[in-house]
This record gives sequence, C-alpha cells and structure tokens, in this order.
Amino acid sequence: MCKTNWVDKALIEVRPGRIRSGLISKGRLVELIVDDLNFPSLVGNIYQGRIEKVVHSLNAFFVDIGIERSGFLPMTEVVMDSEKSTFGKNDIGLLCEGDKIIVQVKKDPIEFKGPKLTTNLTLISPTVILKTGENNVKISRRIHCDETRLLLKSMIDGIANPDEGFIARTAAAKAPEQVIKSDITMLREEYLEILNKSQKARKPIKLLHCLGSVERVLRDLIPINIKKIIIDDAPAFLIAKRFVEKRAPALKDLLQCYKGTRPLFEDEKLIDDIEQAMSAEVKLPSGGSLIFSETPALIAIDVNTAGTSKGGHDRSSFETNLEAAAEIARQIRLRNLSGLFVIDFVSMKSQSNKDKVQRIFKKFVSSDSETVFVGGFTRFGLMEFTRRRGRPSLNSILSEVCEYCNGKGSSFTPITCGFRALDRLRVECKKQTSRGMELKTSKAIAKVLKGELKSALYSLEIELGKKISIIEDGSYCDEYFEIICRGS
Repeated sequence: MCKTNWVDKALIEVRPGRIRSGLISKGRLVELIVDDLNFPSLVGNIYQGRIEKVVHSLNAFFVDIGIERSGFLPMTEVVMDSEKSTFGKNDIGLLCEGDKIIVQVKKDPIEFKGPKLTTNLTLISPTVILKTGENNVKISRRIHCDETRLLLKSMIDGIANPDEGFIARTAAAKAPEQVIKSDITMLREEYLEILNKSQKARKPIKLLHCLGSVERVLRDLIPINIKKIIIDDAPAFLIAKRFVEKRAPALKDLLQCYKGTRPLFEDEKLIDDIEQAMSAEVKLPSGGSLIFSETPALIAIDVNTAGTSKGGHDRSSFETNLEAAAEIARQIRLRNLSGLFVIDFVSMKSQSNKDKVQRIFKKFVSSDSETVFVGGFTRFGLMEFTRRRGRPSLNSILSEVCEYCNGKGSSFTPITCGFRALDRLRVECKKQTSRGMELKTSKAIAKVLKGELKSALYSLEIELGKKISIIEDGSYCDEYFEIICRGS
C-alpha cells in the first residue's frame, strides 16, 4: 500500500497587499507561505530575453528580460534547442551579445543581484511536470509504492515525445490515467504558446506569468488527500473555485469560504505557532527545549532536556530526542530554513537508540515540500542534514535586522557602554578648550555612571580638570551617547 502524508486542512487568508497560506496537520501549523503582493515573486515566470553581456571569467551571461536588473544565466543552465543537451565550459561562445533566448526565473533578485535564470523550462500541472531540457521520466520520491511507480513510468513513457522530460507528482499516484494525459496535453499546449509568442517578440518581454498566490497554493502545496480548504476572501474563493474546476476537480467539494468575524489564523488558534516560529527557543511537551542558532555557514539546533530524567538518563534522553526529531522536522519546514544543519541531540550511549532517532527524523522530513538529505551522526555525535533552498525564510519575510544590535542578537552591557563613554570623553576633552563637558546618554548608562562607575567618572574629572555633567535622554538606546562641549 502506498504511503501518503495527511494534512487536515489548508488556510488562505487574504489582506490588501498580503496573502498568507498555511497547512495544518493535527491542529498544528506545519507550513506557512507569506506572499507580499507589493513585491511579487518572479520565480517560474518565463521571458523572451536578450544576451546583454558574455562574462567568460564567470562562464555565464547577463540577460536583459525587460525588468530593472539583468538576469544571471550560468552556462550550466543553458540547453541549446538544436540538440537538447547542456554545453560545457568551452562552448560559451555559442551565444553572443544580442542573441534572443527564452529563459525562466529560478531565483528571485536578492539585494543588488538580479534574478537567476535557466533555459531548462519547467511547466507544472497538478499531476505532472514538463521539463523541456530533458528526455526522461521521473517519479516523485513521495510515491513509495513500487507497483504505482512502475505503472506511472510505463504510462508516461508511452506518450512522451523524444524531446520531452516528465516528472510524475505525488498527486499522480491516485489520479485517473485520463487526468494525467489531460495535464500532459495542457502543458504541451502551454509550451507551444510560449514558442509562438517568442517568435513574434521583437524585444525582451514576459512570455508566461506564473500562477497567482491562491492558484499556486492549490497546485503546489495541497496533497491529494487534504480534507478541507478554507479561504476568507470571496474574490479569492471564486478564483480558487475556477482553478480547481479546470485543474483539480477532486478538490472542488473541499473548498469553503470563511465568513467569521475574527481573522482566519486567529480563529484557528495558530498565532502562537507563528510567533514560536520566529523565536530562537521552542519548548517541547516533556519540558525540554530546542535552541535554533543561525549563522552564515550553517544552522545549529541544540536539544536540551531541561532536567527531565524520568526512567533514567538513557531512557529520558532517548524519549526527548524522539520528541525533538518530530518538532525539528516541523520547525524547519514552518520556518522554511535551508542549507546545512547540525543537531546536537541529547547524548545517547546506545547505537540502537541513535539509529531509531535517525529513522524517525527521516520519516518526519519525508513529508517536507523541499528536498531534505539526512547525512546521519558524525563521530562527535552531531546529526548532519541539508535542506534545499526554495523560498526566502519566514524570518527574512516577517522581520528585519535590529537597528541596535545589527542582527547579533545581543548588545553591550550598560557598564561596558559606560566605560566606552568615559574613554571617548577622555579623547574629546583633550581636543577641546571648553571648561566643561556634557554626556547625553540613555537612562541605563547614566545610572551606572552615577552608581558603579561613579569613582571612575570622578577620577576622569580630576585627570582632565573639567566638570562632566551626565544628562539622561529616554529616547537614546542603551549603546548610544553624545558628547557636548560647554563654554570655552
């Protein structure tokens, strides 16, 4: 029997300028997507581009696609139409400045970088994906039933053209054969339309706009065995209804339009889940906790028992780690974290217990919408794994770097800041001929200068022969101060 991953319901909450979409399993939020409609994603859009610059040192091209910043196209992402094969490093000269080229956005622009592009186009339907730069058939890794995998591969192989590649999605496992064939026909028509538009284009233009937020959620995130889809906006509900009637009729009876007075996510009691996903610490039911530490190189996750020791240390450690494995899988998906991870589980002596924890963790991440590769335990007892980078992380969308600590997550103590202020006063006083100085600072620094550092302040006044007045300003943050000269 084929394994499936149950999701109780999907929520789509629409606000002017923002759409939040969430998946709920057993009453808890497992995935959240926040779309800023003022800055829509370009990923999936297909453009008629023009080679703007060939950069041999990068083995890549810059492509004008008709937007503010040129796109970046590595040579490894170039598939030539004539042979449907990716050319190597020495073939960069096959494309010249001014050449027309059809490209698709793989990654959105980031800061000063333009979007990352590919010529290997991907067109998506509810049951299958068409890959224009390939000529083989693949089956979703989430379809575990060998018999189903063989049947799907045989069927799609029988109707695929030599220059087409297909991927059977998870939904294909339970979809009727006619639905899959219908989706393939639709994708072929979509591709022909793109080619026709490209032939008529005289300048860089958009050939295909990716689906809107509501349709994309219905297409990409909702498993075939979802129980309920709730949308809190009437126009969005109509968009969803038209989409499922055309693309996924099985979902039609699952659509519900929410008419409650409270915000949808609040009514479903999910606000705490969202706030927890923004926190570095996550409490476990047993009393233990997880600590997430993000660095540019990797993400470290520390598992703490918080003193729980029921049934002995080894048993307690094992049970806490099992609990942590499930919650870590949920949190990385909810937070949409990616890259390299290390987990410092509670120490376990038994190799059998380590193997069980690893198997459980693999089981929970198997339902993730992004690819997760579990490398296992290192010689130092840390578990390594990676998660493919897709959308921006939840933290990067919902928060910004703190203007006071610049993202460090910590700040200098008031005493440290007090000593820094005294050092700066010493330097500035020796430059000035004024009779006195004023130090305008925060309440916290003023308090230590009048308390713990009172003697240090007095010693500085004796050394400089000047009176130093401390002025509190409630608008100043703890690390900031201003030096003002008085008279001459």
